Amino acid sequence: MKRIVIGADGGGTKTALCAVDIDSKSILTQCVCEGINLFSVGLDGALNTLCQGIKKLGIATPYAISLGDPSLDDSCDNSKAPLMSALQESFPNTLVFSKSDVFMALYAHTQGKEGAMLVSGTGSMGIAFTSPETPDKDPEVITVGGRGFPTNDPGSAYSIAINGISLALMAFDGMASSTELCQRLLNYFSLSDHKMLTELFNSNPPSHKELSGFAREVAYAAESQDRGAMSVLERATEDLRLHAVSLLRALPGDKRDLALSGSVLKNNTFVRQGLLKALQKDFPEAKLSLPDKSPQWGAAIYAINKIGEAK
Repeated sequence: MKRIVIGADGGGTKTALCAVDIDSKSILTQCVCEGINLFSVGLDGALNTLCQGIKKLGIATPYAISLGDPSLDDSCDNSKAPLMSALQESFPNTLVFSKSDVFMALYAHTQGKEGAMLVSGTGSMGIAFTSPETPDKDPEVITVGGRGFPTNDPGSAYSIAINGISLALMAFDGMASSTELCQRLLNYFSLSDHKMLTELFNSNPPSHKELSGFAREVAYAAESQDRGAMSVLERATEDLRLHAVSLLRALPGDKRDLALSGSVLKNNTFVRQGLLKALQKDFPEAKLSLPDKSPQWGAAIYAINKIGEAK
C-alpha cells in the first residue's frame, strides 16, 4: 500500500494541493481550492477549506500532511501554529508538518540548500536559505517584506492595483496626466462615472482579492504604452529589486541563486524583464530563474525528508 504525503501551498487567493508517493516522490493527483490565510478567512474557514481540498484529492488517510501556511513567519517558533494544531486534531493518525508558504516554495527549488526566492503575487516578500547549523536542521532563514496589506506589500499585485487606482483617481481630479487607467477603472467596477467610486470604496469596499485583480488592467494599459501605467509598473519593479538586493547580499557570491515566483513575476512581462535587467547589472554572477517545481510539491518533499531523518 502506498504511503502518501499531501503537500499544500496556502495563499490569500487560492491553495494548491498535491498527493505525493513517499517512495517515488511523484505527484499522484492535484487540486486547487480557496485561500487559507488566517488573517482573511479565520481558523475555521482555513481548516474547512483544507479538509475539503484533501477530500477532493481522494486521500482518506494520508501518511502525512505538509502545509505551506501563508500566515506564518519562519523567524518565530511555529511548533504550535493554530492551523497546524487544528489539522493534527482533524487527522490524529497523520503526521503534520508546517512552515510558511514561501519557505515551502523555496524548499521546492533548493531542497534546503542555499538560495533565495522572490515572490510577488497578491502579496510580496523574499526569502533566503543560508547553511543550517547541522545537516539535520532546517536551513537558517532570512526574510524581507511580507508584512501584509497595511503596507500594501510593495511590488505585489495589490500594491500595483492600489497605485494604479490612485493614479486614475488623481487623473480624474485633474492632479495627474490623462491615463488609460481611468476608463479601465470604470470598466473594471462596471461604473459609468468616477464619482460613483467614492460610494463603492466606502459603503461596500471590494475585497483584497478583487482589488488585486486590477493589477492585470495596469499591465494591459502598460502594454499599450500608457505612460501612467508604465510608471506604476516601474515603481513595482524597483520595489522588487530592493527586495532581491537584500536577499542576494546575504548569500555568498557563488550561491546567489534567485528564483522568481508568483503571478506578477510569472505573468507580467514588463516587471519581470525590468527586474532581470536591473539584477543582472547589480549581480552579474547571480543565477536568476523561474522555479520548475511547485510549492505544494516542495511542501510534500519537506515532509518526506523529515520522515527520512526521523528513521
